[in-house]
Amino acid sequence: MTQTVGPEGHALPENLDGADAMPPLARALLELGDDLDAAHTKMQAEMEAMAEALRVAVLKCEPKQLIGFHWGQLLMGQMVRADEQGQEAGEPKESSRAALDDIMFALEYVHAVLSSHKDADYGKSVESDDVHAVLNLATELRKHALMYCLVAARRMPEGLLGPETGTMAMQAMTSWVTIRGHRYQALEAEFFEFVFEPHDDALRAAYGIGAKEVSAGIQAAVDATRFGHMKAAEALFAEMHAAYELAEKEGIELKEAIARLYGEGQERQVTARSAVEDLFFGGICNVTKSSGLPPDLLADLAYVPGEEKEFFAEGALRGTPLRRMPGRVKPLVTLNDGYYTCDANFLRDSTYRALQWGLQRRLSDYRQEWLNRQTALTEGAFMRIFSKQLAGAEVLTSVYYPDPDTGNWVENDVLILQNDVLLQLEVKAGVMPMHSPEVFFERHVRTIQELVLKAHQQCERFLRYAASAPEVPVYQLVGGSHVEVRRLRLGDYRVVLPIGLTVEAFTPFSSMSKRLPEVRSILGKHPFVSMSIDDLFVLTRFLPTTGELTHYLSVRQGVAGVHEAVIFDELDHLGSYVTKNRADQFYAEQLAAGATWLLEADACAPIDEYFADPDWATKPPPAQQFPATLQSFLKANDANRGPRFLDADATVRDLDADAREQMALQIDKLRPALERHPYRWFSLVGEEPLLVWLQRTGFADFTEVHKVKAEAAAVAVQAKRCKVLVVYVKQDGMFDGGWTQYVPAPAETDNRYGQRVLEAAPMTASAVELTPGAARRLRGRGR
Repeated sequence: MTQTVGPEGHALPENLDGADAMPPLARALLELGDDLDAAHTKMQAEMEAMAEALRVAVLKCEPKQLIGFHWGQLLMGQMVRADEQGQEAGEPKESSRAALDDIMFALEYVHAVLSSHKDADYGKSVESDDVHAVLNLATELRKHALMYCLVAARRMPEGLLGPETGTMAMQAMTSWVTIRGHRYQALEAEFFEFVFEPHDDALRAAYGIGAKEVSAGIQAAVDATRFGHMKAAEALFAEMHAAYELAEKEGIELKEAIARLYGEGQERQVTARSAVEDLFFGGICNVTKSSGLPPDLLADLAYVPGEEKEFFAEGALRGTPLRRMPGRVKPLVTLNDGYYTCDANFLRDSTYRALQWGLQRRLSDYRQEWLNRQTALTEGAFMRIFSKQLAGAEVLTSVYYPDPDTGNWVENDVLILQNDVLLQLEVKAGVMPMHSPEVFFERHVRTIQELVLKAHQQCERFLRYAASAPEVPVYQLVGGSHVEVRRLRLGDYRVVLPIGLTVEAFTPFSSMSKRLPEVRSILGKHPFVSMSIDDLFVLTRFLPTTGELTHYLSVRQGVAGVHEAVIFDELDHLGSYVTKNRADQFYAEQLAAGATWLLEADACAPIDEYFADPDWATKPPPAQQFPATLQSFLKANDANRGPRFLDADATVRDLDADAREQMALQIDKLRPALERHPYRWFSLVGEEPLLVWLQRTGFADFTEVHKVKAEAAAVAVQAKRCKVLVVYVKQDGMFDGGWTQYVPAPAETDNRYGQRVLEAAPMTASAVELTPGAARRLRGRGR
């Protein structure tokens, strides 16, 4: 869903967009008008009081009972969502997404309270009213905190970020409160094995197991929260079924059958007790039981009760979500029978840094070694994760060049040159957990500046150097000397992608950072893209070919250049690409129609639904659809990889579904004629005309012939140029790849212009229109 917002304000949080649905403080805010200081003071005091009430409510309850209740609510919520998805289109349904977010928010607070108090403070209540009170209070606090963020942001002076400060602060604060993000827990082992592989020997020295075992244990802990309820229910049903069978077989009462079964030994009792704990008492969150990881490692991931001192410390915003939640520092909390995770998402968010600190405490002098290995990991991550898509690419690491301003030697981390696409990566190894944007706004901004602005500045510096001459040398450091390794012509590359890459999962902040005044399109035409490594593991599954990856990245870059489009994180970008294709054009059209700000909500839905399927690994991920004819061409084009093969690929991918169907239809009509003729052609017209030139393999290129047709096509629509897509067809009718060329239209003063006008007339007269909504209109039935 894309929400448009006018210039007078921001969208309200979920369920707060109607006056009747607003809580009293929201209505009071409207009544206060411009008295933002009064509104801020009142809302802060109320939020602190809500947080205190929630803290007291959590401490009243028995911890495992409380965790189990919330996970039971999550299970029920997921069942409701499944029912909603099964409804017919157009039927009324109640969205449960906000309710699920409230439960996850409550679980994060349970973790915060348990981490901040001694276990002697933990309550014993298992009463339904008490555990329900925690969820109800957390729900109200979350809504109130989001409203508070809007007020606090509007009060923010221009300060560090100029006129964008208020908007940036609003996005930073609301993201901070709702930073659930999108993590696909089926991929945890893959991610952690990758990031911990450089530290395998250190992990073995500190904990007795290596990267593969650590990542497998984390995956097992996460899987316990994903499938634990189901497995526990199956185990209890199996036990009940065995009791019924015994009762029927022996002709005895069910009660006696159960007593006899459980009198046979301890194993059945242990199984049943474990299943009951998993179903009702948070047993699925007992990482000690589920992960098999060693106690020392789990201890480094866990708070000892009362260890957290800052969250509920006296001062402004005490205990509110505008402080840093403890779950973003350590993912576990210690209870009497093991280490528990209230929310398995914490394992992705916090484990990497928590184990970094653990290794540095346990191994002397490992701090610098960690940083060195982490840098090497991040600099090679893009190529390793996309090794299939970028096979055959030229890769240059640690490229040196003279600073265009000072002449001093400076370095670029990674250059990837693939056909007519240049990927320039500046890699940031990461920083410690961010500071709250409300409590420490300047520190929060400096963190973003370190992760985003510094990478942007370095990318801009290199591209300014590359554009300083038609051809520039690049160097590498060999034996202390700078040695030229190649010459680079920036003009050879159709797509130039400056990318900042980090190990931190901070995409909500990278998405908003494009509104920083400094993050402008480099050289006026190359928007900067910020990405994190964990998202690449999802992208590589959805974008398995070179053409798909580079086309997605070019669209992603286009969206990065639309400053008024707010897309929460990388998986929203991916979902928007899958459903809209040229999402950058879609957002630009919405703004041209009068919107002043666009907020993309739940664009990741198709990605979420794919990974929610238990059989996801055996099913193809959601993808854009192509007619069989175009699929065949794209496959052949990727296999043969002629000159500008990626431009040929992108030419097809740029079309919408209707245009793809029409292109395939025309190709299928003309292909049989190649048995009698060496070439056939047709044209498509949009912002610039496209001439599709079908040619039998084995003939010399009819370059002069297709140039004439291309010039006429450009003249027909008064375009400056026409793009030519040459498609080779083998004798058996199968495709043999293709390439592209741009042909400029002749000037009106050129002797050829009048002739091209005459040739253009029949092309226009024989137009074949595409159905409404197509990206291009078809002109000419083909010759």
